[in-house]
Amino acid sequence: MKVFRKKVYHLSKKIGNKFDFDLPYFVENGFWVSANQIVQVLIGLGLSVVLARFTSTEVLGQYNFLLSILSILSIISMPGVNISLFRAIAKKKHGTYKKAVNFSFLWSLAGVPLFLFIAMYYYFEGNNLLSISIFFSGIFFPFINPFNKWSVLLQAQSKFNLSMFYDTSKTMFVAAFVILSVFLGRDNLTLIFLAYLFSNTFISLLFYFSTQKYILNKEEDKSWKKSSYKLSLISFMSYVYDYADKILIGILFEPSQLAIYSIAVTSITQLRTGIKMLLRVLMPKLFKADEILLRKILRKYVLKFTLILAFISTVLYFLFPFLINILYSEKYESSIFYAQLFLISVPATGLTMFLQDYLIAFKAETLMIKTKLIFTSFNLALYVVLIPYWGLFGAIISSIIYYHLLAISFLYYSYKK
Repeated sequence: MKVFRKKVYHLSKKIGNKFDFDLPYFVENGFWVSANQIVQVLIGLGLSVVLARFTSTEVLGQYNFLLSILSILSIISMPGVNISLFRAIAKKKHGTYKKAVNFSFLWSLAGVPLFLFIAMYYYFEGNNLLSISIFFSGIFFPFINPFNKWSVLLQAQSKFNLSMFYDTSKTMFVAAFVILSVFLGRDNLTLIFLAYLFSNTFISLLFYFSTQKYILNKEEDKSWKKSSYKLSLISFMSYVYDYADKILIGILFEPSQLAIYSIAVTSITQLRTGIKMLLRVLMPKLFKADEILLRKILRKYVLKFTLILAFISTVLYFLFPFLINILYSEKYESSIFYAQLFLISVPATGLTMFLQDYLIAFKAETLMIKTKLIFTSFNLALYVVLIPYWGLFGAIISSIIYYHLLAISFLYYSYKK
């Protein structure tokens, strides 16, 4: 195995030198990131299949509604600190790590009363299942996101093999707990969601303490906190896009409609996660690069990256009718049309994610905030107008418009830099 890796390294180095590109870095780390993403997708797919086949469409819809509430309120944990922390660790400012975790934890405590308020609302509305599940969400909330930053610590140090081990272990642990709860309780929504909350909290805390040994110094990036506020505002806009549609559908329509929509967007979400993970390989290089190298990376790879995503989307268009029926059964056949329609957004989505990292490397957070604020507000307005009248179709059309406008804007500002 070592001999094979040595041959691959020399070959990739030889090819990389011809194109002035650090190919060995991407071959080695790209393997771990790709392997990690494949495992994550397979486990996530398996979990969604179990939930779809062994629970009712109503339970699956309510489960996704709860996940959307938990996810959109996680903005209170200041998720923008992850990117600030990534940049700090990449620059070997490891002392930032614990301070960033404490910062996120203290902000998360402010979210507890909000969860309790929402739980009380659903209690007085007579929906005890949602009320109890949201109440438990408030209890576990401060411990899930803040202590989940070990992944940032490892990836920023380019320890992608270790990151894969921890990420995969967490995903398998959570999936196993949720699947066990499905077979024990079948349509017991509270048991299923409590299993999700407990397993996430337990494994996040366990891995947080077990990765302390990778903190190598006490140096601190002085600008991390200020940058975190700005980047959290950017994250909030992304969270609005990711979850506002599901929350609106969950409020306005029957849970079964949200289940159909969730199955349709699951594959697109997995694809977006895969793009994000692959871009994590590039991020340490971007954050260390000077302006000349950054511009060179942009001009050399942006078109190729977009064309690859367009090709993948075309292939998936023809595969979805078979995959959705085989995996989720015929009761989710109506999800096929929405999944195929959603593929139109994939190239623009991937391009936006790449350009966002590029602009962050230029420390253009303020510019990004203004741009995303404008288009996120527009997207939210589209949701409010189109979803009540067009339902699931309106949600997807809104997303397609949003990402294409954002990609065009980011592309303009990136080339202007």
